[in-house]
Amino acid sequence: EWLEGKLPMPDYENIILSNILREEESNMVHSTFFYPKYNGSQFIVDRLAEGLSIKRNIELFKIANEEKGFDKIIYTGDIRIIPPKWVNILEENGIKAAELKALHANGTSTLFCETDDTDISWLYIPENFIRAHRIIYTGNFSNTNNKGSNRKTCVVEFSGKVTFEEMVKEISLLPGNLTPLASNYEPNSYVVQTHSTRALIASVKAVLETQGIYLLGRFAEWEYYNMDKAMEAAFKLKEKLENPLLPNKSSLD
Repeated sequence: EWLEGKLPMPDYENIILSNILREEESNMVHSTFFYPKYNGSQFIVDRLAEGLSIKRNIELFKIANEEKGFDKIIYTGDIRIIPPKWVNILEENGIKAAELKALHANGTSTLFCETDDTDISWLYIPENFIRAHRIIYTGNFSNTNNKGSNRKTCVVEFSGKVTFEEMVKEISLLPGNLTPLASNYEPNSYVVQTHSTRALIASVKAVLETQGIYLLGRFAEWEYYNMDKAMEAAFKLKEKLENPLLPNKSSLD
């Protein structure tokens, strides 16, 4: 269920026939894709932001108040750290906030590197000789990703927190004569679901939506969204919000 919509999901009959006929997978995810020529994925964000009034880097003390409430609130943050009043609403409706706080996410350490030329887009490493699990050859997606370098660039990903020194030592085991340029650690990259996660989030959504609050995005909905699935979820929510039968006002502190 976690991978539905992200990877090909053949049925048993197709699996057996493909093995008998020695057919290779022809519907591999991301076998073809579009990529911006300039500024990477930030280009998409910038284009979507055109014509919008977006306030950034503002500390919020209140979401709304009794006198001036928003018509609706779309929450795209981490569901584990929602405002206290929302927690109280959930508790009053039988949903334990401790269950939300217990949700687990996995972090990612990345090392930006120079590499030799290759025609590969992604290289997955499902072996235990190294702690890295994949290389994304971003320099092949657009020449502008190689600015300032005479070589191609790539990003080596490690699961969990790995120090710069450890990553540099590890990449000596990988192909491409990798040269490290910069590193980053993101403590929350991938949501981890259990058998009860979707039922829990569905209950949270049902309660919050009665107050005009809607969850959207990987960490708000606790779904392993790719960018395309996240945008699809946004379009679906837009259609839902245009339904006049939905609650109309949120007045939560």
